[in-house]
Amino acid sequence: MVLFQDKLNPLYKTFSYSVFVMVVWNRSRLMDQRLEYEGKIVNKDGKPHYIAEFEGNQYVIPIIRRDSPIVGGVCMGASEREAFYVAHVSGAINGMKENVRKRASYDGMLRRSKILRSIFEEVKESLPYDSGKVDQIVRNKGVENDGLISIGEFIRGKAGVCRHQAVASAALMEHFGKYCTDNNRLRGKPSVDRNGFGGSAHTWARYTSYNGSVIILDVAQDFISILNESTKNAIEEGKLWNYNRPDDILFHED
Repeated sequence: MVLFQDKLNPLYKTFSYSVFVMVVWNRSRLMDQRLEYEGKIVNKDGKPHYIAEFEGNQYVIPIIRRDSPIVGGVCMGASEREAFYVAHVSGAINGMKENVRKRASYDGMLRRSKILRSIFEEVKESLPYDSGKVDQIVRNKGVENDGLISIGEFIRGKAGVCRHQAVASAALMEHFGKYCTDNNRLRGKPSVDRNGFGGSAHTWARYTSYNGSVIILDVAQDFISILNESTKNAIEEGKLWNYNRPDDILFHED
């Protein structure tokens, strides 16, 4: 058992958990089961989509999950909450994108080596962690029960929690990857990852580079680093959330 300092809680509670036993990767499965029971999910082109009602119209939107596309998708929870989506054309995301480009450029040229750090800093500034403000935005829009809302509402409101920060980070990675025509664009793959233990859950962004290196961007915990032996040690010491996927080779014991 190790101690984990819960930086996501403003009370900074300290509690213990077993790193490799209690952490479970079941949030998407629980979400699928709930949505299927409620008749809100359908498979389209082999991928799960949310059947959403918005202003009298019905929409079928791909659900964001591990290793899925982010732009054009909707992020949902294992339990009911707001269903926030990332539009293909978003003024709020475009504004963040331009800021990232400025941060990541030198002598007028985009520098690949600076993109991830620039995304991290931009998300931290544009979506500061504020659960109270997030709840207020959700209540004001009346979207508590899987109601559709744009991530732009949270960006303009200058408030997010881990899920909004992670999705924004991964969406920006896509914009500087597969949607970017610059020669110095990102060549790897972004993902929104999440897991939980007990009654707690957490979401972060993960980037797998073209050479297989994995970088974690966890704005909520002010953490950006390569997933390596040093990260593993910090996880085991309870200083970091357990980011490693069950199939990450680095974390397999001989």
